[in-house]
Amino acid sequence: SANNIADTAAIWAFGSLENYRAYANDMLKRYGLHSTTIGSDASGLNPSTKSTASDLIRIGERALNNKIIAHIVAMPSAEIPFAGSIPNYNSMVTKYGYTGLKPGESIEAGNTLLFSTKETINGKDITVIGAVLGTEGYRESNADVLKLVDSVKKTLQPAKN
Repeated sequence: SANNIADTAAIWAFGSLENYRAYANDMLKRYGLHSTTIGSDASGLNPSTKSTASDLIRIGERALNNKIIAHIVAMPSAEIPFAGSIPNYNSMVTKYGYTGLKPGESIEAGNTLLFSTKETINGKDITVIGAVLGTEGYRESNADVLKLVDSVKKTLQPAKN
């Protein structure tokens, strides 16, 4: 994980973790994300960092609107100079073709997964963005994601007479 890199980048960009936290929390307010709070670190591991599925989905929408971020999170692997091919270990990306916006895990939050997938429903291409929070493991998160997307597809399909 890149937790130490997140803190290092925040200090480099903002001068301190305190400055980063103030900026990030202000930005969340500007975006109307009132159920998300950035805690004392940039990695999100500190228990003072909290969010909800609905806020995370809105963050995912914003991330996917950035073409560079959308491209990166959909990559099944990346070619890194001097390191070679680095695989994406999120099986939702490699096995199911989803975009792996952000997996995570902590003692407080359990396993979490913010994801998106493109689906064609009723002849229309749609992007489904979702968040699964608090599962015991990645297999459970992945199974929940598949059930959630299946539920969305069933809900949006026209009723059969």
